[in-house]
Amino acid sequence: MLNKSDVKKLPNILGQLLLLTIVIFGCFALNKQVHATIVQQPLEATQKRNINQTVGYTITNEPSILQISDKKVSYYYLATRQKQEFTVYIDILNGAHKNTFDISVNTGVTNRNLSVDYGTPLSQNTGVAVVAPFEFEKIVGVDTTKYGVEKNSRTTVTVPADTRARVPVTIHMPKKHYNGIMSGGISVLKENQQVNAKSTLQNQYAYVKGLVLQHGTADIQPQLDYGSLKTIAKDYQPKTIVTINNSTLVNIEHVSMSGTITNKLNQVISKVNVQDGEISPAAKIPVEFVWSKKNFKNGHYKMHLQLNDQNNHRWAFTRDFTVTNRQKILKAAQYHAPINRLLVLLVSVIVLLIAICVWLLVKNHQKKD
Repeated sequence: MLNKSDVKKLPNILGQLLLLTIVIFGCFALNKQVHATIVQQPLEATQKRNINQTVGYTITNEPSILQISDKKVSYYYLATRQKQEFTVYIDILNGAHKNTFDISVNTGVTNRNLSVDYGTPLSQNTGVAVVAPFEFEKIVGVDTTKYGVEKNSRTTVTVPADTRARVPVTIHMPKKHYNGIMSGGISVLKENQQVNAKSTLQNQYAYVKGLVLQHGTADIQPQLDYGSLKTIAKDYQPKTIVTINNSTLVNIEHVSMSGTITNKLNQVISKVNVQDGEISPAAKIPVEFVWSKKNFKNGHYKMHLQLNDQNNHRWAFTRDFTVTNRQKILKAAQYHAPINRLLVLLVSVIVLLIAICVWLLVKNHQKKD
């Protein structure tokens, strides 16, 4: 038999048991969220007003309980564990016309201007991870169970007019432990964007949502290391490309970079200068020194490069190098206009027709004689 004091304690005991049950199931749900599918629903009036009318769609990211920083920010910065599996959700708010969207996941890489690119596939980018424990493309995926189609390592989703598509993005954390962060982006690109017929350039607008995965501690001192130096022809110009590696899993912010190439008379031949840049974790940075063709000569040169960040970390690199193949590089840097095959074919047909007409006229004239 329960006495009165025991009866009074029952609500507290039951409440504690209920809370413990919720925590246990919540932890299990964090570690294992599978079989999420794309869900499509008609847009609400407030959602229609948020659409970017210029491009006809907008994307938003739903908050995650794993978010470390302010949950109101427009990107994901998530605390993760080894072998953890979880899902985040990207909402595509489509406008007045039916559209098809390409969704891809890309590792963040740093370009020559110290800008981090989250929208370009790793295979198409000059910056590549050098010490990363994994690539985003291999652990992050979009579920295509419903509405989605896999196409060339991308997920293609067709969304009717005035409809919201809730797209699940599932992360499978690797078994390998690491300290620091890895960063990437979820890119959403509308297919068949109109191109200006008067321009040879095709500008396509895509939304990219940042995805940062922190594992272990993020309190790591950044370290930049020298990688390589080579002088080549690129973009129709002689260039000396110096590779610098971020050998740590930390994002280096507010970076200033300055560098020079001098000849044996200590004259500055080429220089670079970048202010307020950023370097992504495990990035390989292609620093480009551009030569003028007039000053590009065989000889001995010295490269000096210095980088500083907002926390007064400093890195300096100096290398002596020699240019011996000037003529070969200048020849490779020459611009060769692309051959218009259609124009060549058209001219060939016209010449052939003229030749046939001349031949017929001569033949007819000979018959009359």
